[in-house]
Amino acid sequence: MLSLLVLSVLVAFCRGLGTTDCGRTPIAPELGAGDRIVGGREAVPGSWPWHAGLHTSPYFDSIYFCGGALIDDQHVLTAAHCVAARNSMATAIHLGSHQRQARDDSEVNVEVEHMCMHRDPLKDIAVIKLKEKVEFSDSIQPACLPQDGDVLSENTTVYSTGWGLTDGWDPESHSDELMQAELEVLSHERCNRDFRPPDKPAPNHVICTRRVHGSVCKSDSGGPLVRRSDDGRWILEGVVNLGPKICTVANRAILFSSTTRFTPWLREYESVEDNPEQLSRFCDLAPNVTRLFLDSTIGLIS
Repeated sequence: MLSLLVLSVLVAFCRGLGTTDCGRTPIAPELGAGDRIVGGREAVPGSWPWHAGLHTSPYFDSIYFCGGALIDDQHVLTAAHCVAARNSMATAIHLGSHQRQARDDSEVNVEVEHMCMHRDPLKDIAVIKLKEKVEFSDSIQPACLPQDGDVLSENTTVYSTGWGLTDGWDPESHSDELMQAELEVLSHERCNRDFRPPDKPAPNHVICTRRVHGSVCKSDSGGPLVRRSDDGRWILEGVVNLGPKICTVANRAILFSSTTRFTPWLREYESVEDNPEQLSRFCDLAPNVTRLFLDSTIGLIS
């Protein structure tokens, strides 16, 4: 009887979007001074195994356009503005990649089932369901989702990864290799006082960060913001939402949609994801031309 009870608890705990076997880096990342995307430090290949590349499908020349984060074997989180204009049939998710365009030996490309955006256009988050489950490997692993109520303390060190611009002044300077940046969490009070324009305070559903070594930049949108927990696992705290127009500006905040703030939304998504009628009522399904116009008015950096 006790064994049955324990099994029931474990099953209940393991169910749900995300996975309990998460946040592992079989290939260890190199951390420390010099981490930056703008100007950039190249990541150790495979060391950020949840990083996903959003591409047009191979039938449309497979062009990279945004980042994302693998959270289990069939779901990727990204920014809603990344997918507003995209058709799921013309989108592919690249996992296990180090090169932005060239194919890596460890890479897996997966077609998309649907792309569900939050209905509020100011809440810049979307979940992508893959057509098939992916098999984990050293270079393909899910990041952990935060626990309910987790709060990031000010000055916490976090990391972002991406293939965005490496020179904030050069629109053609996309990195061919995955880059990493070290950032620092700001309180909303300090963020709004010192790092945001007076008429544009950071909303409560975002994480506010500042540059430590480098910054995120154009085409890093949707990419993961992660924190290493005390037990060594990596927690997905957010996805890239908004940054300064000039990526190297030191006194401007970089904002990430907070996964903790959207935990209830993700749970609700999970309850309707396999019911097309309920899913279409719950979220904006990409593509959505009206949503694209709304998203383009708030200064996002994709």
